[in-house]
Amino acid sequence: MEALLSDTGIVIVGDKVYYGGKVYDGRLDTNLGGRLTDCCESFSTIDDPEFGLYCKSCYKEVNWGEGDGSEVLNAKFKIDEKTNMATEAYIEKIPSWTRLYVAGSKKF
Repeated sequence: MEALLSDTGIVIVGDKVYYGGKVYDGRLDTNLGGRLTDCCESFSTIDDPEFGLYCKSCYKEVNWGEGDGSEVLNAKFKIDEKTNMATEAYIEKIPSWTRLYVAGSKKF
C-alpha cells in the first residue's frame, strides 16, 4: 500500500489521514476529516452517562473527540472520484500570536 507524505506532516495511507499523532477519516462518503479513535481507528463511540466515552469496536475508554464527530481536521482535501478517498490534503499553518500590552492601555 502506498503512503503519501506532505511537507506539512500529513500522511495518507489508504482511507486514513494521519496528522499530529492523530488519525482522521479520508473518505468523502463517510466523515471526511473526522477524527477516529486511537485504539481501533473507528468512527463510533458509546457515550455512557455513568462511565464515559467508549469505542464501539473494542469497548476501550476513549477521550472526547475520538470518533465522536466533534473533532475534524481543518484541511482541504483532493478526492479521487473513483474511490471517494483523499489523495492529497492541504493544511494552512496556524499563525502564532503574542499578546502585547502597551503602557497606559487597558488589558484586553
